[in-house]
Amino acid sequence: MDEVKVKRAKMWNYAVFGVLMALLAAVGIFVYRRTFTAGKWRDVPEERFRIVQNLLDRYKLIGMTEAEITALLGEEEQYANERTSFKLHSEPIDSENSLVYNLGVSYMDDEWLVILTENKVATGYFIDIS
Repeated sequence: MDEVKVKRAKMWNYAVFGVLMALLAAVGIFVYRRTFTAGKWRDVPEERFRIVQNLLDRYKLIGMTEAEITALLGEEEQYANERTSFKLHSEPIDSENSLVYNLGVSYMDDEWLVILTENKVATGYFIDIS
């Protein structure tokens, strides 16, 4: 009789351990997919919309120079200003005073990170959906 109880206890221990490990793996994957790294930004551009918030939380873009931003994020998408007209408070954005990065497609719309610059220093940013 005691052997049966021991086997049941072991079975429950293994089951609980398995569920906890699966839950831990799921949380780890969730966090990893939403954590910014320069490598992920450059190598998997279609996933940028998942990591942009982590980027904005970890790096203070405002005050960074264009060279620092380019070193972190790579060259901006030159075609972005040609394809899409970005506006902030109904005012068109000057392509000479902005850096534009495609964040990928989220819910059927392209998302863009637009970093506003003045004298080659970031003064603001916003996410545009077009």
